[in-house]
Parts: sequence; structure tokens; C-alpha cells
Amino acid sequence: MQVNAIPDRFSGLKSYLDSFRALLLEEIRAEMSSNLETLPNNSSSTKHIQSLVRVPTGLRQCPLYRVTISDQRGACAPCIGDIVVLTDTVPRRPSDLASNGRSCCLAHVKDVVNRRTFLIRAAKKIGDADSYAFAASLLAFIPYARIWRCLDYDYALKINPPLVMAVAGVALVSERVSVLVHLLHQLARISHLSD
Repeated sequence: MQVNAIPDRFSGLKSYLDSFRALLLEEIRAEMSSNLETLPNNSSSTKHIQSLVRVPTGLRQCPLYRVTISDQRGACAPCIGDIVVLTDTVPRRPSDLASNGRSCCLAHVKDVVNRRTFLIRAAKKIGDADSYAFAASLLAFIPYARIWRCLDYDYALKINPPLVMAVAGVALVSERVSVLVHLLHQLARISHLSD
């Protein structure tokens, strides 16, 4: 991924925040790539799957699966929010995941039931649960999700408009009042829609 340099000047707070999004995506990609590279040497991040069972969900939702890992070598479930890869074998190198018809699937850990059982939302439907023998953690996603949310200008305005305006350097009181009134109208509309 080609990432542009961050400019010296910005047209406003929104353009400043937006300039960091591509960098954050590149950082996520780089960390996942690095973790893939060390996967064969990092046995603590790779767990043997004892069972993989689909959990019933709504029709329009991506399927959830309950994963139970074996209790060998003191294995523990990944953390909520982690990105994991399900594989048929422990890869010796990242290219093994995509070669010779090997089966792999990225998944997001939605909940941890106990030390050995967790719920995942898979990137694709898993037809044959026996096609995956291992689960390996690739990324702790929660810190990145928090950073992404901080880079969302509209979210920041909704949560703390006075702070955003102070950081953005809004000088005129009349502008502040105008923006606040506008935001209050939006918040009222949002709360009305959620009722």
C-alpha cells in the first residue's frame, strides 16, 4: 500500500484527522504481516482447535462460530477483538496459507466464553468445520479500533463538541453557538430516531 506523506498544513481539523487514516490501515497491515512471519516460531499464538461449531444467528448476519481449543501447553483463548486466522496446518511461512489449496479463514473474536472457548465471526462461511485444525492470533484489534474512532471527525463532534472546537481553534463565539445549535439539532434527531 502506497501511503502519502502527511502535509505540513491542513485546511481544518477534519483534513488533519483524515490524513492519518491511511497510515493507520498500513500499520494494521504491517502488524498482521509481521505476526504472520513469526507464526511458525511462535507456538504460544497458535492453538489446536478441538471443536468448531456454528452458532445460530439472524438470517442477514454473518455466521458466528464457537471455537474450543485443546488444553495442551496451557493454551488460552485469544482476547475479545483479536483477529485470528483459522488454518488446516501450522504454516511454515505466510505463503503457505495461500498455496496448494490450503484452507484458511480470517475471523474476529466477538466473545470469550472461558479459558478455552471463544466466539468468532468468520470472514467467510465455514462449510466443513473439520477443515480447520489451528487458530492463530494475528492482531489485537481493540487499540486500532479506538484510534480509528478518534480519527472520525463526526464522531468526535458528537461526543465532545466543545473540546473539538477548542482544539480546532474556533475563534468566534457566534460560530461556536451556531455549530452547537446545529449539533444539538442533530443529536435531538438521532435520539428521536433511536426511540
